[in-house]
Amino acid sequence: MNSDLKRKKFKLCKSLKIRLNNATIFHICYNRLMKFKKILVYNIDRAKNLDPNSWKRIESFTSKIIFVPKDSPTLKQELADTDCVLVNFGTVVGKEEIDAAHNLKYIGVMATAFGKIDTVYAKKKKIIVSNLKDIAQNLLLNLSLPQF
Repeated sequence: MNSDLKRKKFKLCKSLKIRLNNATIFHICYNRLMKFKKILVYNIDRAKNLDPNSWKRIESFTSKIIFVPKDSPTLKQELADTDCVLVNFGTVVGKEEIDAAHNLKYIGVMATAFGKIDTVYAKKKKIIVSNLKDIAQNLLLNLSLPQF
């Protein structure tokens, strides 16, 4: 790929990084066409999990954001028109939840792993799944530095 084409591709891509305790929580890369119509935030407490500035940045990627508590009976109903789901550690997003969200493009997980997400099925449906990418390095660094 020539350098001009690389530059053009890079200009089309913008990035959102939300950080908590020096760890990247969500890293969303999108082009001019990708803005979420509805972000469903499942099993994440708005007040406890992220600071207000981080929520403002997430809200800039959508025209509608909905918070659904864990085990809510309205989850499947809310998933119907959702194209982005953000979930907390240990939250299950399986085939049933993925199928309920007909327009789903992105699943963001506030954890280092995504063992509770059916990533094989998400891949078949061409859904991006992302997790905390920097937290393991930061934890290792914190454990290896002497405490003063």
